[in-house]
Amino acid sequence: VGIAWAGSPDNKIDRRRSCEAGHFADLLGRADVDVVSLQTGPRAQDLAHRRPPNLVCEIQGHVGDWAETAQVVAQLDLVVTVDTAVAHLAGAMGKPTWILLPFSPDFRWLMASEATPWYGAVRLFRQRLRGDWTGLFATVGEALTVWRQKQS
Repeated sequence: VGIAWAGSPDNKIDRRRSCEAGHFADLLGRADVDVVSLQTGPRAQDLAHRRPPNLVCEIQGHVGDWAETAQVVAQLDLVVTVDTAVAHLAGAMGKPTWILLPFSPDFRWLMASEATPWYGAVRLFRQRLRGDWTGLFATVGEALTVWRQKQS
C-alpha cells in the first residue's frame, strides 16, 4: 500500500487537504500490509519519529520524476493519499486509489459521492466534520480491514 499525506505547501488549500503523517502511521502500523511512502518534498521526513514497522520503502531521494514514480505505483496494490499529485497519477493509471478529502475539498472532487467522474478506480473518503482527520481515518481503517480480507 502506497501512502502520501501532504501535497505541495505552495497550494493555497494545502493546510486543509494535507494531514499529519502520524495518522497514516497509526492506521497502517497495525495493518497486515507492506507500506511504501510515496511522499516527496519537505514533508517526506514526517514519518521519522513514527515510522510504521511495516514501512518497506520510501521513494524520497530515489525517484527523479513522475515516470519513475509511476513505476513504483504500478507495483502497488492500493494507493491511499490525501489530495496530491500522487492521487492524480495513480488515478490516471487506473490503480485502486483511496483519496482522503477535507470537509470542503477542491471543486474537482465534488461534494457528496464516493466516486469521481475523473478516475474509475478511485474511491473518495470525506471528512464529515471540518478538520476531523481522526474520524476519517477510523472510516478508512474499517475499509482497509475489508479490503485486506478480500486480498486474502
